Amino acid sequence: MTDKIRWSQDSSYNARWNNRTTILYRMLPDYIKTILEFGAGMCFTAGLVKANQTYTPSDLVNRDEYSRGGKTIVMDLNNDPWNIEGPYDAVMLSGLIEYVEDLPAFITNLSKITKVVVCSYANTTSEVQNEKHGWVNSHTQMELRHLFSDAGYDIVQRERWNGQMLYLFQSGYAH
Repeated sequence: MTDKIRWSQDSSYNARWNNRTTILYRMLPDYIKTILEFGAGMCFTAGLVKANQTYTPSDLVNRDEYSRGGKTIVMDLNNDPWNIEGPYDAVMLSGLIEYVEDLPAFITNLSKITKVVVCSYANTTSEVQNEKHGWVNSHTQMELRHLFSDAGYDIVQRERWNGQMLYLFQSGYAH
């Protein structure tokens, strides 16, 4: 169940997460011009985008006041029907995947709107840890990679950040 009250409050966001978002943004290929960010929160990414890029935030609540001109797509990924129309050159998922209940369906939907996904994932099989953070899935890193692979994505890059893995997935990537 999505915790809309928690994520509607600015105090729920940790400034330390901005470092993770910066690394994910820098992992994007240079040709990226349109970026959709699910779980945009305080829209930190809006301050990173280049003049020739378009940034679209998506979150549980309207974040237009932080998005520097981007119009927020308000959407609960666990309860609302998929209403995203692409294409986008890239999708960013910073600290989001752990909260998505039907991750296989979500990744399949991503594959319909983008060929490039950058994301973080902090998996744990500890129910106590998951409950503490409000995480609703506990896939292993290998399972996560298989879910993306099943949707046609290859791992292009991965990095470790603060106990989490950061990934650049791309479909149609020539090795």
